[in-house]
This record gives sequence, structure tokens and C-alpha cells, in this order.
Amino acid sequence: MKRRQSGLNLVELMVALVVAGIALSIGVPSFNVSIKNSRLTTAVNNLVTSMHIARSEATKRGTPVTLCRTDQTAIATPVCGSGSNWRDGWMVFVDTNNNATLDSAAGEDVLHVTGAQHEKLNVISDNVINQAITYRANGFANLAPGGSGPRYLVFCDDSKADRFSRVLAISNTGRPQIIPPLSPLHTRPSCE
Repeated sequence: MKRRQSGLNLVELMVALVVAGIALSIGVPSFNVSIKNSRLTTAVNNLVTSMHIARSEATKRGTPVTLCRTDQTAIATPVCGSGSNWRDGWMVFVDTNNNATLDSAAGEDVLHVTGAQHEKLNVISDNVINQAITYRANGFANLAPGGSGPRYLVFCDDSKADRFSRVLAISNTGRPQIIPPLSPLHTRPSCE
């Protein structure tokens, strides 16, 4: 009695490997794009969350609250403006004297700290919000000087292509809004 062999012969195995290789060569690049999109979305959402915290705390406490960039997120008294980029991290603090500087001696408390984002990201800002955004007691952002239009933070990945960026617009009312990256209606910093 002859037994039937189960399994694959060499030709069938080679065909299966070729098909798997083609599927991987198609899938891996799109997976990398998904990872980059996820990094950008996470960073933007983290900053929007911090803006909402700053705005709500300012209205709740009836005093200015500042959101500023810092790379000193692991120490007790971080310094605003340290670090080269919003990517390095940021903090939210009560700013009773409205000078965009954390003054522990004046009783100003840190409310929220967010650490560095992925190193392959870059955040480009216009000059008005390069260091900090202060929310007044009425919830409006103190974006002066610099006009009445919105201010922008542009989140770029390592491709430096504007079409893959995320644009965060902050209006004078203090409301952050994510807008299309290539919107012709807005003048904003570029990734390129």
C-alpha cells in the first residue's frame, strides 16, 4: 500500500516564497507611512491636549496660564524656551505675573508636563508662538504682537514634505484647530 505524502514540493515552496515576498514589498512601505502618520497624529494630539488643559485652567482659575516649550521635563522647575523645538517637550503652568516664565517664588505651579516627541519629528512655528502661548482668564490666547490672524505650528516628519505634515492653527480665541496641510487659504511655515 502506497502512502500519500503531505506537504509541499520544492516548486510549490518557491512559488509561496515569491508570493510572500511580493506581498511584503507592497505592504512594508505603506506600513512605514502608517507609522509616520501615527507619530505625527500623536504629537499633534498631545499638544492639543495641553492647549485644552491650559485654556480650561486659565478660565477656571481666573488667571493667566502659559504653555511653553522646554526640554527640561524631568526636573522640578523647568525653564521655558529651553530646547530647540516644540518637539523637545512642553509644560503648562500658572503664570500669575503673565511673563511667560515659571516663577516658583511667585507661587506659580506646574500643572502639566509632556516629554519629548519622536526624534524624527520637527515642529516649525511662526515667530509669535516660537516659545510660549499664554491663555488669559477669559480663555483667549495672548498671541500679540503679530496681528489678528491665527498662528501656526507645523508638525513635519523626516521626509520634510508639506503634504505629509500636520498643521495646528491657534486662533486669537485660543482654540486650536488642525487644518489641511496644503490649504491655500493660510500663510504658514513650511516643512521644506
